Amino acid sequence: MTTLTEQIKLAEKVWLKNSFSFLKEGFTKSPIPSHDHQHHLRVWLNSKFLLHQIHDLGIIIDYDFTEALLLASLFHDSGMLKTYGHDHGLAGRNICSDFLVNYKKKPALLNEILDAIEKHDDKTYMGPGPLIIDKKTNLLTALNISDDLDAFGLIGIYRYAEIYLMRGIPLEDLGLKIVANLAGRFKNFISNCNNLPEMIRIHTPRFNEIEEFFRQYNIQLRQVESESKNHNSDPLSVVKIIYHKALMHQDDMENICKRILSQNEDEYILKFFGQLKMEIQDQNFEF
Repeated sequence: MTTLTEQIKLAEKVWLKNSFSFLKEGFTKSPIPSHDHQHHLRVWLNSKFLLHQIHDLGIIIDYDFTEALLLASLFHDSGMLKTYGHDHGLAGRNICSDFLVNYKKKPALLNEILDAIEKHDDKTYMGPGPLIIDKKTNLLTALNISDDLDAFGLIGIYRYAEIYLMRGIPLEDLGLKIVANLAGRFKNFISNCNNLPEMIRIHTPRFNEIEEFFRQYNIQLRQVESESKNHNSDPLSVVKIIYHKALMHQDDMENICKRILSQNEDEYILKFFGQLKMEIQDQNFEF
């Protein structure tokens, strides 16, 4: 009988390198820093940690589920190569399906993997159900949680701002929509992970960080409107930089941070993008 760690290593040996290389090639040709190959890798890292936390509760996790969560994590936002809209889940399903055509031996839970990819962006969370049902782990809920965790912290600030701006959401609506969306993600996280204290301990501060940023953004935006002043050292300026620089010079997030740091002298901007660069470096790696 293999251990969970052995199962993870086997699944990674079979799928990780080729999947990541496939995604990296695609996102290098069509850059979208907030949802690129590194985002997918971070979601898999979140998934691995989640699997260990669930396993510590005495829940049995077999190889087929481990393999399924790995592939769902790596392809859930691959549809962003085709569309930035909320229908990218269906596009991702098709991309993953096409990728797997090249493999004679298909994953045992193929249909479940493709369904999870297609449905992962439904942030009403009405369909998936609890993380653990009858001592079995729910694939879509596990994917949702792992994906949502990458929307917290400084990385989450960048990711939210970029994708919402790319979807045409105006600056005056941006913060309100993000705070509302965050609330749903955090509620789902807490309700499903309340018996996983290490998950709560690590990720609650990261949620608080991004929520406070956009609450301050909303307050500041109202002040700017009422006072007709330009602010250059605050959350609003960070979002404007993401819009004017990041969206105009698409690259991966780390290189974008380096470019911004080399072009600015403002203390707030330097601190934000310096810390963001360190957060990215802590989580990203190549093969």
